[in-house]
Amino acid sequence: MERPDVLTPTLPHSHTLAPPHLLTPAILAGTFLVALAGVALEVALVRVFALLFRYHHLFLLVSVAVCGLGLGGLLRTYLPDRCCRLWTSALLFGLSIPAVLLLLFRSPLAARLVETPWLPLVPMVPFLFAGLFLSEAFRRHAAQGGALYAADLTGAALAALLVVPLLERLGGFGTCFLVAALACGGAAVVAGDARRGARAACALAALACLVLLTGNRSLRLVDLPPLPPEADPALTKPMLKELQPGSPAKIVATRWSAFARTDVTDEGSPEVRYVYTDGDTPTNMIRFDGDLKKVAELTGQLGFLPYRLARAQSVLAIGPGGGLDVLLGLLGGAQRIVGAEVNAEIVGLMDEFRDFNGDLYRRPGVLVRVADGRAFTARETDRYDLIYSALTQSATGSRAGIALAESYIHTREAFAVYLDRLSERGMYALVVQEERALVRAFLTAVSVLAARGESVPEACRHLVAAVIPEEARAYTPYRRILIFRRAPFAPEDAEQALEAIKGMRAHPVFVPHVLESIPPFAPLASGSQSVARFAAGYTYSSGYGDAPFHSNVAPSTDDRPFFLDFSPTLPVPLRRLLWGVGLAAGLSGVWLGIRRRGAPSGSLRGLGAALFFALLGAGFMLLEVPLIQQFILFLEHPVRSMSLVLFALLLGTAAGSRCSQRWPAASLPARVAIAALAAVLLALLYRAALPGFCQALLRESLLLREVATLLLCLPLGFALGVPFPSGIRWAERDDVAQVPWLWGMNGLASVLGSALAMVLAWRTGFSAALLAGAAAYTLAAALALAARAAQAATPAAPAPGADASEPQRPPVAGAPAGG
Repeated sequence: MERPDVLTPTLPHSHTLAPPHLLTPAILAGTFLVALAGVALEVALVRVFALLFRYHHLFLLVSVAVCGLGLGGLLRTYLPDRCCRLWTSALLFGLSIPAVLLLLFRSPLAARLVETPWLPLVPMVPFLFAGLFLSEAFRRHAAQGGALYAADLTGAALAALLVVPLLERLGGFGTCFLVAALACGGAAVVAGDARRGARAACALAALACLVLLTGNRSLRLVDLPPLPPEADPALTKPMLKELQPGSPAKIVATRWSAFARTDVTDEGSPEVRYVYTDGDTPTNMIRFDGDLKKVAELTGQLGFLPYRLARAQSVLAIGPGGGLDVLLGLLGGAQRIVGAEVNAEIVGLMDEFRDFNGDLYRRPGVLVRVADGRAFTARETDRYDLIYSALTQSATGSRAGIALAESYIHTREAFAVYLDRLSERGMYALVVQEERALVRAFLTAVSVLAARGESVPEACRHLVAAVIPEEARAYTPYRRILIFRRAPFAPEDAEQALEAIKGMRAHPVFVPHVLESIPPFAPLASGSQSVARFAAGYTYSSGYGDAPFHSNVAPSTDDRPFFLDFSPTLPVPLRRLLWGVGLAAGLSGVWLGIRRRGAPSGSLRGLGAALFFALLGAGFMLLEVPLIQQFILFLEHPVRSMSLVLFALLLGTAAGSRCSQRWPAASLPARVAIAALAAVLLALLYRAALPGFCQALLRESLLLREVATLLLCLPLGFALGVPFPSGIRWAERDDVAQVPWLWGMNGLASVLGSALAMVLAWRTGFSAALLAGAAAYTLAAALALAARAAQAATPAAPAPGADASEPQRPPVAGAPAGG
């Protein structure tokens, strides 16, 4: 017989029993659909807004939007019950999605979209209604929180798998419309007999969303916004600049995926098409009919410099994009060219435009694979005369805990892998745009050789760097090149390199033996500065009259792989997000503590409850983000890592939640502590053993690695699935009115945890974020154990009017009250 008053002594003036609601299959199905729609919407919005915003601004925008889930729970606390019907919240969730898209991309606001300061508040609206639905569902059925949370997480897990093919087939906007239809379908499921015609209205809304989905594919009701000519170039992506009104540029092909949106544009020249990934710096697709003489002018580009220094028979092109790198290899006499392209849509578009590009990727001697370049190289056993990487982007938006997935393509460990895959006199060539990227790459190469026993001056003699003239930089992104040779350059090799650079009308930046004493690398070549000291003192000027400022150009590592982020301090968008969400979560916790002050010992109320649920929300994200990052290299693709790791974690969490529902309430504090500590131990084990484990299996088949990923993540997910629903059941027995507020605290803390994970990774490394997640669950376990100890020391108090000798039963669920 279960005694509720053993866990939380009853206070006549504060104890609020839950209204009798039965957890029906319809409620479980509706929760499943809303959760599925919520996660799929989150990923789709990342893809949509990645077309418009860069890096940290994208992270800020999506994070603020997802804050709506938590704010929906907080809002529920103040709304009367008649305003919180489940079916109406789900319906408003679905209908608000197309409303937001039409407002942002079809209304006059679209022209000022990039510069609208309050833009993040608009996509927050659908998540607000989703949070209202889920928090109300947990308030009504808190006693069955384990079963309800299992349905929630199963929907989210399925979304992690389905969103990949959905984005490929429907695109970002189409996926949003389908998600809206699913949410309206969830409303129809839970509507039941709540009101005559409610289910029909929800079904009609779902049908309307499907009509918008089909209509948008032909009518383009929602698409890229036209930007005015005066739009801020610092905020506008390159493709949007080219597509401004009055420009001859037009999009001739578009492909979506969970990795990126990829566009091919015709910008007026019959000889070239431009291939954009998320609207950023394009790769060139050159018109080619198989006659290399017709493209011989490409040998004058800076990217051809490696072929002027040595004849490369075998070439590995990392991110060959639109094929320019392959053409350069063919012009340089390469007999075998292997490409590793992470964006599958580019490879598909090269096939679609094969009549334009001469079917370049299917020429004899050319083989292009869809894979992450670093992972592909690490799995290779062949050696190459040249490994070539031009303008390879390292960051992409992903639903990695609402974070960004960062590639390992330019880290110190990656440079070591490339060096090992070179032939005796082989070269690694890296083409970049920015001076700071060139400097960071130079320091990375020096640090790799220094770790192998060479002095800094000796390491510098493996490197050559050059830049095109300033007047030519406006016409090509191929502006700077670093050549990293396995064997050091002899004096005669250096003379040849200098002549080749001058023959291409480029400027030498560093050539060993003959041009070592010019800035910026003279202190390294002379041995007067170490890599660390040089990086600490490096300053950069943009050339627009501003004073030089310090930039972070220290070598990137696998633990801190942010190659293209040169900020010496925390980026402003991340700083604002941390302050905003942290302040909101802190004030919410303090308010709950004041409102619930005087809680009895052993109860989960007030500030302690807020802290417990905040730790769970932040801790989950602090564990999830590093795990997704860790598996990118192992699974060869950021999308595959996001999808599989999220699916395994959420499925395991659903299983743990469902299992916890069978446990008696009196045992919950102890079991929560055990589960939280199990999660901590698993996290510490992963940190210690996962890199070696992944390295050992890296050359195994992809299927085996995918199965290993699922098996590794499921146990951690199971442990993470116990504390939240158990805490909801625990809190409900004390006061059901606080459940929506605690849901909201958990949601806000999840966003805060995602931001903290990125900040910790940026400052210290992803391993620090993993340790912070373990610390959060350790504190949650401590709170559970403290409550259990206080519970054991507190005598049970009977409910008012009840016989103290008669055990009290929890409220019996009655007939369903409808949506």
